[in-house]
Amino acid sequence: MKNLTTLALAIAMISAGVTAVRAEEKEVKSITAESLNTIAVVGKLGVPLGEVATIRAIIVDGDSLRTKADMGSFFLRVTEVNGKKLDSEPIIDFFLAPGSRAKLANDNFELYELKTGKKTGELTGSKIEKLKEDYVGRALLLQVYELGSFSGLPKNLPQEVMVWQDRGFHFRTYLRILREVDAK
Repeated sequence: MKNLTTLALAIAMISAGVTAVRAEEKEVKSITAESLNTIAVVGKLGVPLGEVATIRAIIVDGDSLRTKADMGSFFLRVTEVNGKKLDSEPIIDFFLAPGSRAKLANDNFELYELKTGKKTGELTGSKIEKLKEDYVGRALLLQVYELGSFSGLPKNLPQEVMVWQDRGFHFRTYLRILREVDAK
């Protein structure tokens, strides 16, 4: 009877596209990449990835997050999604959608270009601080959608491959900014 129950459970899991595998003595569920197109993956905003949402957010200085990877970048702290205040306010990477006219920059060099209309190859600490003065902390009303991707170093990188500086392999989400909304 136990074998029949185990077999039925295995068939049910396989037909749902889910299998159990052992990874470092911890049971991990896995899904196929193809099945990601048939289920809704909910992101940090609390809505499915790829669904347009209107958010209220505040620009955050990556330097304040105290991780080397975030230094020199800007993020959005999302406070509201589709009119609903959030209990937990996620801090999320963002990028402008092609053709977006939103006046946002996600790093110090983009901020310089946004404010001056020119590119630069070098910024001093004092110039960066001056640029940030009226940018960091700015409240915004935006139309966005959340995307996701895997990135980072794999756990089983061969020893003969040179290791580069990166985070461990993980799934992360980020926002694509469609437009700034007039807060009338």
